[in-house]
Amino acid sequence: MLQSSLRTPPGHASRMNPVLDGIYGMFPESPHQKLVEKEYDPATLYDWDRYDNAKVDAFLLCFANRSGSTYLANHMASLGVFSERTLHNNFEYFTGPIILNFLRQNPDARFPEFMAHLIKNFTSQSGYFSAKLSIDIVVWLTRTGAMARCFRAPRFLTIIRRNIIAQAISHVIAMQTSQWTSLKRTKDATLTFNPDEIAASVRRIAVGRALSEVFFTFHGITPIEFVYEDIVADPTLIRTTLSGIVDPSRMNNVPPPLRLERQATGLNAEWEERFRQLFPKLVADVGSPA
Repeated sequence: MLQSSLRTPPGHASRMNPVLDGIYGMFPESPHQKLVEKEYDPATLYDWDRYDNAKVDAFLLCFANRSGSTYLANHMASLGVFSERTLHNNFEYFTGPIILNFLRQNPDARFPEFMAHLIKNFTSQSGYFSAKLSIDIVVWLTRTGAMARCFRAPRFLTIIRRNIIAQAISHVIAMQTSQWTSLKRTKDATLTFNPDEIAASVRRIAVGRALSEVFFTFHGITPIEFVYEDIVADPTLIRTTLSGIVDPSRMNNVPPPLRLERQATGLNAEWEERFRQLFPKLVADVGSPA
């Protein structure tokens, strides 16, 4: 049986529990959290007595950059499970600029009102709130009480790529071009092969995966895992996997609302080959004589 619900005791933030605060200290603090709390006092920002909405069901897609998360979320939106994205938010709502923009436009509001706003506007027709979250934001929402207060039994999804080097190269190229999806224009940029940047990106991806596994282990969560290479080869795997969780009558069968194109080019493969050649070969190819 798939187990993907967050088992968090009701209450406010774990910051009220010194033991949990110490344990959660192993996770990186979200830069978005830092940005918001620089302007708003955490002591009043997360006052859940202000929140009177009922808890909702949720699909929360935990991801790392260039993992294929937008591709997956876009297909889930076509099924009516994810709410439709816009050109601007890319299914990512918990960013410092988005949160601060809402709070500044609503001076009396705090984080509970922001959560109510998101749930109202980004709940799919099948009744699920949905969002893409990096692990630092998952931890942020857990520590500050948002997970326990707003979601009835959130379903956690993950997406990974088997080829982490290819993922890292895609990330380095996106950093240089600022093109994070095929829907955005590429800025003029001279692409530079930098093995140090690729290696650092590989490390970030690997560390992020490990920290996600630690978090899920702490909370007794078995996330629903997708592998990018598999769902690209056979997109019907997305519906098949979800049909064991979501009542099929609550799902659509329409094309994805926004068409995404594969961004990788021959340059990605060239860089991967150059990067791999930097390292000595330590094992023989499968099937080769010893």
